[in-house]
Amino acid sequence: FFFDLLVCFIVAFAATGTYIKEFVHGDLGRTTPNLGSLFDCEADILCLDVEEVHLDWPPPVEVV
Repeated sequence: FFFDLLVCFIVAFAATGTYIKEFVHGDLGRTTPNLGSLFDCEADILCLDVEEVHLDWPPPVEVV
């Protein structure tokens, strides 16, 4: 067997609702472009961590 394995560490900043997994592997061809199509390879996720969430909640209330 010959395995040509490339492991990448990618940091992505994304908006709420972004499907990171689909961006990587293309969700069986339903999501384009994806990293697999950009690099002309089969791409998949070994580990996915959310490191930080930027959220202004609750929104500031203006006192009149």
